[in-house]
Amino acid sequence: MGLDNPTIIDALGFDDTSGDVILAILDSWEWDDEATHLQALKEKLKTYLGFIESGEILDVRPEAAAKGIVIEIVGKYRQTDSAKRFVKEVSAIAAEVKATIRFKYFP
Repeated sequence: MGLDNPTIIDALGFDDTSGDVILAILDSWEWDDEATHLQALKEKLKTYLGFIESGEILDVRPEAAAKGIVIEIVGKYRQTDSAKRFVKEVSAIAAEVKATIRFKYFP
């Protein structure tokens, strides 16, 4: 899973506090090849956004219908400045399908 397999949803769950649906991307890659890392993240996010936009998320978890949706990139390494800009840019696209994107550093 993770960035090595861009067509798989890594994890889906619910936040106990907010009730939001959490779609997690498990990002264990280092940032030494930033261009390749960003491209892999872009491909993975396409899968996640398609999963939401197509309604497949509701087929899998119907109770997600009335919930907020958060795509959480769980990174083993801190984001670079370019990665922060990328997440900010793609957040506007995610907003179109009523989702938010956030990065969580989890070494």
